[in-house]
Amino acid sequence: MLEKTSHFGILLKLLNWSATRLKSILSWAALSYIA
Repeated sequence: MLEKTSHFGILLKLLNWSATRLKSILSWAALSYIA
């Protein structure tokens, strides 16, 4: 049970990191497209 919870936490962190990364990449792409 504890292992499952930690795996879920890692997955959640990874998803959150990916979302933040994707957002920064998209905003950078939009800025360079506008410029």
